[in-house]
Amino acid sequence: MIKIFIGAGLLLLILLATGVIFYRTGRWSVEEAKYQVIRKEGRFEFRHYPELRWITVPMKSETGTPFRKLFAYITGANLQGQKIAMTTPVWMQINEQESLMAFGVAEAIRSSEIPSPSASEVKVVIIPGGTFAVYSDQGISMSGSHDLEEALKKELSVLDCVIEGVPIYAFYDPPWIPRLLSRKEILFRVIEK
Repeated sequence: MIKIFIGAGLLLLILLATGVIFYRTGRWSVEEAKYQVIRKEGRFEFRHYPELRWITVPMKSETGTPFRKLFAYITGANLQGQKIAMTTPVWMQINEQESLMAFGVAEAIRSSEIPSPSASEVKVVIIPGGTFAVYSDQGISMSGSHDLEEALKKELSVLDCVIEGVPIYAFYDPPWIPRLLSRKEILFRVIEK
């Protein structure tokens, strides 16, 4: 009987430690991009985002992976040597001309206080506010997403929405968070007829 209690206690301790690790390293511990839900329709949540300030790197970075370049920037590899807070989601914008990975800038940092990039590939980009149709699914991935994008575009046209620009992918959790617990989205900037 004592072995059962010890085993149950150890299992509870492991589950508690795992929960703490997920909490401390997941989206729950960092600032999330602000938005206001306008409505839900079909598979979409329509949101209004205010102006977003991104730090971007091309997906085909010539020196290192895009994530590492962005992480270096926020941990002080910028002209001011200033560390800034990590935010969620990590944004990805994929198109034929130039695909980007981006971190959002924390709301507490004024536009005039955003550190200047020291690496030529790192850019500060302002994304105008607007309405976005957002599709959420834990199974979203960058590979093989073209068919899903096309299906979602057809659904939006049925809802009398005109899509502006290319889809934006939003990944809210680190890669070690289990797929069923992760939050992933595709955003389409829309104008409603």
